[in-house]
Amino acid sequence: MYSLTGFLDLERGTSYVKHRCGSVTYTLYLRKGPRAVEGVRYERVLDVANITSSKPGSGLFGDLECQLRIALSGLCYDGIYFESVLRERFGRALKRLGYVRVNRYYGTSNYYLQTGGDDGQEHTRK
Repeated sequence: MYSLTGFLDLERGTSYVKHRCGSVTYTLYLRKGPRAVEGVRYERVLDVANITSSKPGSGLFGDLECQLRIALSGLCYDGIYFESVLRERFGRALKRLGYVRVNRYYGTSNYYLQTGGDDGQEHTRK
């Protein structure tokens, strides 16, 4: 299992990642690579497919999300995508953090935050 920084050092990939944030240990299932968001293809997106917490419901997710943003800063990622958010409370937390619900046509609640990208690449409509 990778650490967050170890995973981000990979060019592309999919893996479980263990990350400690204060008193909470998170296990995340992450993907990195291209992702279509509302019909636009972005080449470098961190896709959070699953999260488990050693203290679920503790209200400490904002700290993890902040650490994700910091870890991505300067790495030319286009954004962070939370896939298939099942709990309404979690969706509300993502909205408060600036995420937008996207890709509703998939029939699931997905959230995206554009983080910049500054990669000089054109983004294409699918």
